[in-house]
Amino acid sequence: MPEKTVILCEGVHDLIFFSILLEQKGIRYQLVHNKDLTESRERTPESNKVRDFIGRRGRSVQILIKDEDGWKNCIDNFVILYEDMNPKYRLLLCLDDDQKTRERLKRAANERFRKDILLQQSEFSFQTKDAIKHQVFFIPGSLERQVKEITGNNSDLKGDEGRRILNSFINQCQREEIPWFLELASLLSN
Repeated sequence: MPEKTVILCEGVHDLIFFSILLEQKGIRYQLVHNKDLTESRERTPESNKVRDFIGRRGRSVQILIKDEDGWKNCIDNFVILYEDMNPKYRLLLCLDDDQKTRERLKRAANERFRKDILLQQSEFSFQTKDAIKHQVFFIPGSLERQVKEITGNNSDLKGDEGRRILNSFINQCQREEIPWFLELASLLSN
């Protein structure tokens, strides 16, 4: 099993959410914003980040969290990285759960590999059928919807206030033992 993990998530709120979870667990991580990569002058900035992460520069970092700026980029990049089958890291793809997204993921994998690559583990999680066992996790509805449902807070999750709200949300999920949250937290610990 690879010692390193690359988390692909849809947006900045998810990225902040994962960073808080990892900080609470004492896991070293690195953040990559899609915006920084698209504005880079490097020829292959995304590949360079992953190479640095699995190479000597990233030896003290266990997890790379990458904001993909939307579900389409998230799925496309997951399929590309999955095809590489690099045994030095496993992937954790985290998406908002809706039928359209699930169908898009299944279609993208079938188009690229001509087979179904996912095995359902639970209501929220899938695992790839290969030896590395990459993970796909669906947050019910969306992170923003879960924050509103669980905390009653309808605020925007930007800046320091957003980080405070997400911290509070995570603590409440732990106290109330929210099933999808506990499962996701367990995936990060493995």
